Amino acid sequence: MSNRILDAYVATHRADPADAELRVIVRAECITPTTEIKGRLTGPRSPYASTVEIAYPYRELARSDHILLRVLIPEPSWWAPKTPLLYDGPLELWQDGELRERIQLRHGIRTVQLTPAGLRVNGKPCRLKGVCAESFTEDDARRWHDGGVNLVLVPARDEGMDLWKSADRFGLFVLGRVEQPHQWPRWALASQRFPSFLGCVLTATAPADRAAGPGLVGAELPTDDAPPQGRFDFLLGDATALAAAPSGVPRLLLGAEPAGDDSHAMLGWVQQA
Repeated sequence: MSNRILDAYVATHRADPADAELRVIVRAECITPTTEIKGRLTGPRSPYASTVEIAYPYRELARSDHILLRVLIPEPSWWAPKTPLLYDGPLELWQDGELRERIQLRHGIRTVQLTPAGLRVNGKPCRLKGVCAESFTEDDARRWHDGGVNLVLVPARDEGMDLWKSADRFGLFVLGRVEQPHQWPRWALASQRFPSFLGCVLTATAPADRAAGPGLVGAELPTDDAPPQGRFDFLLGDATALAAAPSGVPRLLLGAEPAGDDSHAMLGWVQQA
């Protein structure tokens, strides 16, 4: 019988310095007793580090309307903007003893927390230094990273996979600027599989359903319109808009790097590429 992969992705189930447990979720056209998933994740690897790569096989945990697999990685390497370490490898769908489809999976192990002491990535402080761009290429990502940039603010649109692959590989967080209601929370839900996904910024025309999306959710503060209503993780705006904003909410500046502002409330800055 024929069979194919409908969807497959990796999620971090548990991670600490001693070991990490990843879960691989695979949805197939059909699942029978003779349906098998084979493969492995290999790593870590990064364009900025020499590493010893080790293969970690998939182990099946359960099956229902999907197949759930586990990958155990002792002493994992973490993804961060300065050290974007990734694990990747093949996932194969076998049916009745025959290979039906093979795809590549990629995953970065990382944690992101917004605390009273500021943004923490893998438990360490992180100041955001970003650019605004309609889109970008691998060459852009490499150039920005080499220049100290660790964030890209892009329109929340249905872009190709190359954008995410470049951001993952070269250590750039991605924030999506949500301008249309139909993009929320669909874009965020689709993007959360990538280690470079940081969250979204909602404009005044987007819905303000904070509980509906993953990642950090910010509000853009325009100078000539009403801001989005609701509770947000952070505020985005130019110096004038942020000066008039309520105090106590973390903020991301649209403009040049602020001079001398090292407060925990200032997450960083984003300027035009």
